[in-house]
Amino acid sequence: MKIKIERRDAPTAELFVKIMGEQEEDAAKNRPTAFILPGGPGADHSVYLTYACLKTVADLVFHDPRGCGQSDKNELSDCSMNNYIEDVEAIREHLGLKKITVIGKSYGSMCALGYALRYPDRVEKLVLAAGAPSYHFLETAKENLKRFGSKEQVKIAEKLWTGSFASREELLEYFRLTQPLYSVKARSHSNKTDLNKKSNQFSYEVLNEGFRQRFWHFDYENVLIQLQCPTLVLAGKEDWVNDVSHAIFMAERIPHSRLHIFEQASHAMEADKGEEFFQVIADFIG
Repeated sequence: MKIKIERRDAPTAELFVKIMGEQEEDAAKNRPTAFILPGGPGADHSVYLTYACLKTVADLVFHDPRGCGQSDKNELSDCSMNNYIEDVEAIREHLGLKKITVIGKSYGSMCALGYALRYPDRVEKLVLAAGAPSYHFLETAKENLKRFGSKEQVKIAEKLWTGSFASREELLEYFRLTQPLYSVKARSHSNKTDLNKKSNQFSYEVLNEGFRQRFWHFDYENVLIQLQCPTLVLAGKEDWVNDVSHAIFMAERIPHSRLHIFEQASHAMEADKGEEFFQVIADFIG
């Protein structure tokens, strides 16, 4: 369905929202509602439909952020981290929910953290997967790429850092070359991922905007102690983008936090350690 978002501080936009949950009303009454926040920036909800397995323990709310998927494609400047956070709050309010569990992955994790800090009374529980508390993740990502990446991977990553993908085909080539960095499984198995489909699920324009306009000016490092909701921090031990050190940093400073590091896993934990990954989240939010 489409939800019309009308805010005083941003242009009106219609965002695509998908809800999954139990059909029995009695079962749904005492169930938490979990928002699944997509990453990128530029990913739509369909990239995260593997999270649908969590509907056994919670009602799930997926959405396509501004400029992504089936949501409105307005000005790229509207696709900011601030608007992402405020749109999540607008969706929660539209659905009439008092409190929500927020599950964010990668860039979605950074937005989830920002949401929980801005709206602490609205968050029941928080899951931060493959995330970081500040823009400093870029420094470690570039260092990791120098250490572990091939010349081809280092070269094409420049299009990411500079926000200069010119087409979906260029983004597809980026995914093809860097997939072994994102997934441990991809290094030892034949590539069965439908990369054309993955490319189509990303807005390369929004991805470019994120890196050109520096979405990454955020820094929550000194306010992590303010988080009071139970928080689950998840990290792949071999994550090159959001190094495991950032997860450890967050877990050490967030008061009611739990840290789970997945061995033999990189940024794509749900691909490398799917069963363990979703079970850990289900146990936490269920």
